[in-house]
Amino acid sequence: MRYAVAVVSALLFVSACGSSDDKDAATAAETVTDTATVTATATATETTTVTVTPEPPALPPYPKGFPKKVRVSEVPFPINSEFEGQTFAVAVAPGVWTRLAPGTTVQEAADFGTFTGYCSSISAFEKKYKPEPRGNSCW
Repeated sequence: MRYAVAVVSALLFVSACGSSDDKDAATAAETVTDTATVTATATATETTTVTVTPEPPALPPYPKGFPKKVRVSEVPFPINSEFEGQTFAVAVAPGVWTRLAPGTTVQEAADFGTFTGYCSSISAFEKKYKPEPRGNSCW
């Protein structure tokens, strides 16, 4: 009897998979195939460490407010005697001046001229702003 029940169950199962249901089964199979996702992960890790040392902030080439064009009459005695016959000079820093030659800009005079002024002022200015040696006359 058990054998008969198993055979009947198998026949019912096979008949249930008939032509109308085959279409649904095929659709279900397609749905599964269409929605199947294959994930492949390839991991390649390369680490490069770069150490960047920031440069110290550059000093301005001149103290704030300098260089500037000044009247020779504003330059203190005896320093103003170095500018005899000229109307203007260039103040490069407090206590430091240079000649303003005709046709020269204030910036050019400050960048390339020789310094005239107080020895301690010229020394301090050169130490902080212009480390390259330059000719000067000082008091």
